[in-house]
Amino acid sequence: HDADRTGGIPHAEVAGVSEHGDHVLGHGLGVAAGGAGHRDAQALEGGAIYATGSLLSLRECLFYANYAQGGDGGSVYLYGDDQTGRAQVVENCTWAGNAGCCGGISLVISDCRVEVTNSILEEVTCLAGGDGYFACNNGTFCGTDGGGNFFADPRYCGFENADCRLEPESPCLPENNPDCGLIGAFGGCGLTATAETSFSALKSLY
Repeated sequence: HDADRTGGIPHAEVAGVSEHGDHVLGHGLGVAAGGAGHRDAQALEGGAIYATGSLLSLRECLFYANYAQGGDGGSVYLYGDDQTGRAQVVENCTWAGNAGCCGGISLVISDCRVEVTNSILEEVTCLAGGDGYFACNNGTFCGTDGGGNFFADPRYCGFENADCRLEPESPCLPENNPDCGLIGAFGGCGLTATAETSFSALKSLY
């Protein structure tokens, strides 16, 4: 994906899948995506990603304003383990503003194992055979409670502009939740880019 299609959000390039708009449809994928952004995608199910028989590792990803037009999984639909039987991994991801007609606005888990940690979630659904393990997440979950889960306003810096960095008071920042550390894909917005640049310039003088 190029930056213009994703609002400047860094996108992981994934080989061996077919794409329709920003929707990723794949079977038997082995994907490690870090820092990816899936935004404004639509599909019948799994608005951004629909994966079957795959082994996915999603870290520091943003799923924003995706939509499932006629089924479950407004954003991500995972169906079926890969041949190894290993759990799929979701870590430090953020879901915000996704929608759909049915269940699992953030994530649908069906007939597979998924470990979800340190992520900001909307609605999650476990269907038949869906085995989810959830720890240190903000939002709803299904399956096994690994501890540290809660449900609270993440306090985004600019939700309407897809700025899902966190305000200083956010319960998802590590300083406000030391037992879990950072929850979600982004840190805080207390220091602006201008301030950071000015401070760097000042240091360079000494």
